[in-house]
Amino acid sequence: MLNLRRHRPYIWLHRPLRTALVAALGAAAWCGAGTPSPPPTAGRETLRLGFSTSMFTGVNENDAKASIKALAATVVREHQLPADPDPLLFNTTGAIAAAVRTGDVDAVAMTTEEYCEVAREVRFDRYMMSVRKGDPTEEYLVLVRREGGPSDLAGLRGKRLSVFANPRMAIGSIWLAVALAKAGLPPLAEHCGSVTEFTKLSKAVLNVFFRQTDACLVTRSGFATMTELNPQLGLQLRVLAASPAFVPVLFAFRADFAPGLKEESMRAMGSVHTSLAGQQVLTIFQSGQVAERPAADLEGALALLDDYARLCPQASAARVAALRSKKGITPVLTQP
Repeated sequence: MLNLRRHRPYIWLHRPLRTALVAALGAAAWCGAGTPSPPPTAGRETLRLGFSTSMFTGVNENDAKASIKALAATVVREHQLPADPDPLLFNTTGAIAAAVRTGDVDAVAMTTEEYCEVAREVRFDRYMMSVRKGDPTEEYLVLVRREGGPSDLAGLRGKRLSVFANPRMAIGSIWLAVALAKAGLPPLAEHCGSVTEFTKLSKAVLNVFFRQTDACLVTRSGFATMTELNPQLGLQLRVLAASPAFVPVLFAFRADFAPGLKEESMRAMGSVHTSLAGQQVLTIFQSGQVAERPAADLEGALALLDDYARLCPQASAARVAALRSKKGITPVLTQP
């Protein structure tokens, strides 16, 4: 299997509703609702899932733990898979690589930036991605007001920028940094007067609409949804810059995981959306459906990361260090 590094989901819930849904899912999954989960068959390898903490931007740790336990429980209960009921939550790319290397985890959900680092050390061979109408990619937009807004990226000098902070935005700021570098402009933090992150898409966009900031960096899909609900946004805001399509997050399976159970696990995960419980869990993960996709889908994002390392070496090195800075692997316990 080609190792690309060696060869050069929006439905979002307000916090109280999201917390209530997570609690309900956890109760249903772990208090005996539905068919009981089967114990692993003697002598048969057991599926163990892992998740990077980067997949839970804007979600507290307890909600994250409940969400991934609910996902594991749904897959196990509905498809009778021999799976460990306690997924792992990873704080660093080094911890992910170590767990994959030792076989302590079989499939990991992480950002493409994290995958880029982990794949330098260990091998993956199958991938599942969040898709909308069969498309796993995301595009990023810099939006400004139609009247009085800057005409190009150079016009952002000294301006206030709002950034949507979300796993689907995992490489959005990297794309903008590369675009600035290619235009011969300073790094983002130096070029803009201020850069503020918001975990709510509406806050990032409406700040521009109400002139509280001068520009925002958001997803095209998220902005399209907002303009459907409020056409005035499309009339008052315009696109200053738009990115190509990139895969921001993925589920990667280690290459030496048992082939039979790998196929079985991927089929189960690919059909999670067909049940009500599965749809509820995917809502927590901001995903409509998960499907297997080829490694080639990652090429655009990995090429962007190469450009980032080449054009913005100091910022790139700092981000890589940050990905490796925290310590440890956290088992997702039944009681947080």
